[in-house]
Amino acid sequence: MKVTTDKENTLGRTLTLSIPAADIDKKVDAEIQKISKTVRLPGFRPGKVPLKVVKQRFSDMARNDVLGQLIQDHLFEALKKEKLNPVDTPEIDLTTNEPGKDLEITAKFEVFPEITIKDLNKINVEKPVVALVDKDVDSMLETLQKQHVDWKKTDKAAKDGDRVMIDYEGRIDGNTFEGGTSSNVPLVLGSKSMIDGFESGLVGIKQDQTRKLNLAFPKDYHAKDFAGKKVIFSVTAHEVQQSELPKLDKAFAERFGADSLSKLREETKASMQKELEQQLKSRVKNQVMDGLLKTNALAVPAALIGNEIKRMQAKMAEQFSQGNQQVKMPEIPADMFKEEAFRRVNLGLLINHLIEENKLVASESKVQELITEMTSVYDNPQEIINYITSDKQRMADIKYTVLEEQVVDLILKSATLKDKRMGFSELMNPEAPKPAAKTKKSKAAPKKVASKKQ
Repeated sequence: MKVTTDKENTLGRTLTLSIPAADIDKKVDAEIQKISKTVRLPGFRPGKVPLKVVKQRFSDMARNDVLGQLIQDHLFEALKKEKLNPVDTPEIDLTTNEPGKDLEITAKFEVFPEITIKDLNKINVEKPVVALVDKDVDSMLETLQKQHVDWKKTDKAAKDGDRVMIDYEGRIDGNTFEGGTSSNVPLVLGSKSMIDGFESGLVGIKQDQTRKLNLAFPKDYHAKDFAGKKVIFSVTAHEVQQSELPKLDKAFAERFGADSLSKLREETKASMQKELEQQLKSRVKNQVMDGLLKTNALAVPAALIGNEIKRMQAKMAEQFSQGNQQVKMPEIPADMFKEEAFRRVNLGLLINHLIEENKLVASESKVQELITEMTSVYDNPQEIINYITSDKQRMADIKYTVLEEQVVDLILKSATLKDKRMGFSELMNPEAPKPAAKTKKSKAAPKKVASKKQ
């Protein structure tokens, strides 16, 4: 068997091999002999068909069967000899396939990249240092108050922040349209849940009043049939309601299953502490992974990226149709996932290399610790634990998560760490705008200017 390998690009390989005709003929003859012992043909007793007749009838079939096995065996030997590890099943082409001649084959495939981890000391990690204080708990309880306001009917005109119970009917070119009519809808003015002009057009409306709103759908509206079109809404207000914050007392605590306000505060603080610890871990891990990718980016096999894109597409389709099997997910363009798929595959190769290189093992205690942490938020954690531990794939995912955490710890030993003090809300809501610095000029600014929407 002759073997040659050509390097098409960084990861692409073309392997060429030939199988001697004598080896093929020997195997084909043996296969013909095997067939002759069991073949049944009219006019002959079983096993008594002349070999010449068997060859005439079954030589092509025998050759195809032999070639299939020979190609598989020789390709395996050739890959082993050349020390090549294909990412996916090689694409095989028979360049010469004639009886009596050597069989010539080309196999095209991608190989895994060679990985050498370097420059871990160049990874910079900003480690948040956060202390949960009473003020943070106070803010969370205030947020709970706002999320569970009580609504009281009023005879006053509606203003921003009020809730209006409405019926509405929309018309485009004088005709009603699907989704444009509804009854008894609760709408908080200023919530931006309707198209521009709808909510502001109801400011000042009172109970039993009707208004006509001449509006237009945004040009980038998600439903293309309506995008940019003018619409007239007829809106009737049945009731105007003003919000009233509930008192922070025992009754409020009971809404959340606590028997006292102090107990609610205690449970809220414990929950916030858990979220804080998870966010701290996540923030550090993301920086470590970004740094690992930046210092050790690989040439990634296209086949692996393609497989990851398919998995991401399938997962999105599953989430889209979850709870409604009648809904069919529209085809999602692969380009939508390409960048994230590249990142996942690249990191996966690097992490797996570090796991193997450092002989990391997911200890049973760490696995159980993670499962306990994941299930602690449920009312019946043991039931969820039983569900997880009975599912091999879920257990494999959890073990891999433990290994990832060990990789992060490993990298942190070499990385450059810098503490950064910050508040709880800054860590948990990094996208939230920071309050403007107070200056003499802003302090003296008139209220109308200071509150003007930009």
